[in-house]
Amino acid sequence: MGAPGWNAVNVAVVGAGALGSLFAARFALADLDVLLVARDERRAARIRENGLTLEEGGEERTARIACVAGTAGERARDLVLMCVKAYDTKEAIAAHGSLAGPDSTVLTLQNGLGNLETIAGAVGADRALAGITTEAALLLEPGRVRHTGARRDQDTGARGRARTI
Repeated sequence: MGAPGWNAVNVAVVGAGALGSLFAARFALADLDVLLVARDERRAARIRENGLTLEEGGEERTARIACVAGTAGERARDLVLMCVKAYDTKEAIAAHGSLAGPDSTVLTLQNGLGNLETIAGAVGADRALAGITTEAALLLEPGRVRHTGARRDQDTGARGRARTI
């Protein structure tokens, strides 16, 4: 599974806001093993019970997804996608950094400065990546996200593994 040339099969998405929910839903609907980390147990329980619904292109699709508020006891993942607000990065990586094992990659798609450095300080610079996205989403309620668009004409210059993630 996963992108061609890359063997990630299990993903953790830290942050169940608009972008975190968008990416978690897409990964789950592509049959990847996904763990979504929500801010609190009430939100996590709602997503576990009702699934994660993605509204996109006039269609609704719901993925059943593992969702937790705390990650104690969870296994390390191949990819950990950080989608929390920049001011929550330090707390989030401290609380959920155990999701990043020795062979994991932690990818930040966050706005703001200093996120990559904070993550690299926690997991090591060789396992931390900064990315960009032109995807846009609106969180309608916990467990329900609408994809509102993406800019497809931008070339970041990324090549190889960076482009496939």
